[in-house]
Amino acid sequence: MKLIQLLLLFSFTLVAEFLNINVIQGEAVRLPPYNLTNTEYFWYRNETLISSAAGQRVFCQAGYLFFLPVLHNDSGVYRLTTKQRDSLNITVQVYDEEPFNQTLLYKSVFGLAATNPSVNCPTAVWMLCQDVRGSFTWYKDFIHKPKRSTKYFQIFNASKEHEGIYTCPGPVTYPPSFRFPTNGTAETGELGSPKKMVCKVSFGYCQEDCEVGWKINGADPQKHMVHKDKTANCTNSRFIMETSWEKENDMTIYKAVLTICKVTMEDFQTKFWCVAETPNRWEFVTVSLRISETMYKCLIVHLSIMGVLILTTVAFRVFMIDLALIYRDVFKMHSSKKDGKVYDAFVMYQTHNMERTAEERIAHFVSTVLPDVLERKYGYSLFICGRDDLPGEDCVEMVQSRVKLSRRLVVLLTPACTGQDGISAPVAEDATSQLALHQALVQEELKIILIELEKMDGYCHLPQALQHLAHKTTPLRWEETGCSSGRFWKRVRYQMPPAPIHLSYYSCMRKLQPEIQPLNIYH
Repeated sequence: MKLIQLLLLFSFTLVAEFLNINVIQGEAVRLPPYNLTNTEYFWYRNETLISSAAGQRVFCQAGYLFFLPVLHNDSGVYRLTTKQRDSLNITVQVYDEEPFNQTLLYKSVFGLAATNPSVNCPTAVWMLCQDVRGSFTWYKDFIHKPKRSTKYFQIFNASKEHEGIYTCPGPVTYPPSFRFPTNGTAETGELGSPKKMVCKVSFGYCQEDCEVGWKINGADPQKHMVHKDKTANCTNSRFIMETSWEKENDMTIYKAVLTICKVTMEDFQTKFWCVAETPNRWEFVTVSLRISETMYKCLIVHLSIMGVLILTTVAFRVFMIDLALIYRDVFKMHSSKKDGKVYDAFVMYQTHNMERTAEERIAHFVSTVLPDVLERKYGYSLFICGRDDLPGEDCVEMVQSRVKLSRRLVVLLTPACTGQDGISAPVAEDATSQLALHQALVQEELKIILIELEKMDGYCHLPQALQHLAHKTTPLRWEETGCSSGRFWKRVRYQMPPAPIHLSYYSCMRKLQPEIQPLNIYH
């Protein structure tokens, strides 16, 4: 007579039949309310009420106590009570899977028909398996026996080699166990490149009604054009999802691969969910995407270069005049080249029909301020009408010759004169001004520097030629004191030719005779 021993593993939906329960660590265990009949049950351990929240590892529901899974520290005495104060104590002992403990054996199989014995799964197991419409899984000496899914294990022509420990789990569906990735994982991606995100989940021995997939910001993937069919590709979708499953040590491993065809900046702000579903559980882990270190470094480098270029451009525009003047001083750029010129600038202004205050302001600037700064301080040679022309010299000939010998033409813009009726009268253009402008613009092609001595509301009172120049070139406004005065002279020097290496004759005379009186230009 042959002896076949049967081991009963307490897996998911397995009912314990005795008050002393022996189980293996890592299994899913369900303890029933036994013979206590009531509509309301309470489970306690060490006088502590066990929660009914299904999301916890140990919880009670509809009179059943679940361990998903059971651990070593779950060993102990559990008390089941009802509203009528009926109670039952159950001792749970958790053993290690290895080495195997003989106390876990359920019973031995003997029979007269030992030649073809049948190992039956315990009634409690197959009844619950039937309740959940599941199937059986059989093992011999902890090795899976495929194609065995009924409530009994039939052995034909039993021999010595058939002896061993037979295990009969019911429909074993473990809570989803995420192999990869872990919750809160941040994967790296490169902007504009494809990215694959892999999710692996173990469901124990489940082969049906288990599913793994991806959700984007908690929404259904189809809303983001994620296709599951094999015809989907990166030409008609930005996302592609593929699912598969495989067996690993008799455990079912499901895999879902989400392909981002082209990573965009939006994806770095997106939460990707890997969702695992069973008939009675729904769990997920969150995965985010971050810029790879290489991409991040490149982005930092590019942003730094861009920032430096922007700052350099701003600084250059702000300090352009100062830099140009420093450059001239450092490299000793002077206007001593033999260009046939005598004067650095020809200064032109009008005082006809001007108000007394305007005439005084122009006279002060022309006879005192302009020579003191440009001639005395910086050594420029100026030709100022009314100061440097010879007595009795022909006006037309003087303008033609002096403009031809000058490198710049400085024009002082005169303000409008207000008549007795309060209306501004236009400034009459004299022959000297017309000739000087024509000579500078047409014949000599000189650079013209416009200076206004006070704020003007417009230039409509000026002659047409000066109006055109004022709109084409912004005039420099003179302020006698303050920071504006310093900026004004820098801008004048910037538009003037490089400072001469020698002082003009008049500049030397001005230094020798500082008491010289301003010229009289009043009429």
